[in-house]
Amino acid sequence: IFIKNKEKRTTNKRAVNEGRFLIEFQFPKDTSAGQYLVELNVYEKDKNGNSINKGFVNKNIAIIQVPTSLEVVFENPEVEPGTNLKVKGILHDQTGEKIESEINIIIENKYDEIVEQVEKPTDEFLEFPIGYNNPPEEWNVIINSDELNNEASFEIKEKENVRVEII
Repeated sequence: IFIKNKEKRTTNKRAVNEGRFLIEFQFPKDTSAGQYLVELNVYEKDKNGNSINKGFVNKNIAIIQVPTSLEVVFENPEVEPGTNLKVKGILHDQTGEKIESEINIIIENKYDEIVEQVEKPTDEFLEFPIGYNNPPEEWNVIINSDELNNEASFEIKEKENVRVEII
């Protein structure tokens, strides 16, 4: 029995009983998502090693993307008061390729209070306004998908701003 795809060719010797056989084949964990053609060739040899009976079948197998990591990406991890925080999540598959999906983004202040919670497509920035009078502190972003979670923090920078009015 031969199993062939674009990455690997495997040979196995198995018994065929009444036209039936069982073979287990495992693709490597880092196999790219996509369609693969699997060719099975079955043959019988006589005592001299000559092929006397042959059969074959071709089957398409679909390998799907499997989420393996979730990345938190800031446009800038230090945000000035009066500007927007820009953050997104990127979901990666078994080969590091991006997966299009929906993720949940949660922004927590320094007291672990949720100040924003929104569902967004992966690889799309969420823009969250930071108040012009927000003091310097560290906040957290939590991103999760159905299978994975990740957390990162960002700094709200100090902004010295004096307004003087003489009357």
